[in-house]
Amino acid sequence: MGKAAHKAMCYDAHINYGLILSRLQQETAYSRYSEKLKQAELLTINRLLETVLPQVANSIDMEDY
Repeated sequence: MGKAAHKAMCYDAHINYGLILSRLQQETAYSRYSEKLKQAELLTINRLLETVLPQVANSIDMEDY
């Protein structure tokens, strides 16, 4: 293998490594964002349930079943 071919191969490997690393960083950031979003959704759902369920519990009578 000539010097130029070796240099080109090393450059390609470096570019591929950079792309893989960038992709992993994006996936990690997305994963963290997704977890925060799930937590936010759970908090919102809990707040809605705390607000709505007491009202529903007070408005439902056993005769409704």
